[in-house]
Amino acid sequence: MRKPRQIKDRSPRKLIERLRKKASPYRKYLIRGGVICLVAFISYSFLGGEFGFLNLMRMQRHRNQLQVEKRQLIAEIVDLETRLERIKSDSEYVEKLAREKYGLAKKGEVIIRIPEKLSYTPE
Repeated sequence: MRKPRQIKDRSPRKLIERLRKKASPYRKYLIRGGVICLVAFISYSFLGGEFGFLNLMRMQRHRNQLQVEKRQLIAEIVDLETRLERIKSDSEYVEKLAREKYGLAKKGEVIIRIPEKLSYTPE
């Protein structure tokens, strides 16, 4: 005569217990290794990846340097435009530049250069 068929408990708790009993002894080490790899990957992504924290900080410093350089160049452009307008409109300024920068003189004039600052070193 047959034995009556037993109804198996299919609850999640029982399933987990059965899997634990069947699991290999290396399962614990595999899980730990997987978790360590996952943590390492996430850490690398946040710190050293293309959009990681360190790279973003480096790009921020570079952006700040470029902004400073941009402000300096804008100031230089304004200065050069001012000088250009002055050269176009002020003939005395052009004459001054010609005399000081290029050493030009009118007919009959003699140019004598005097050093601006004599360096004196006491002995």
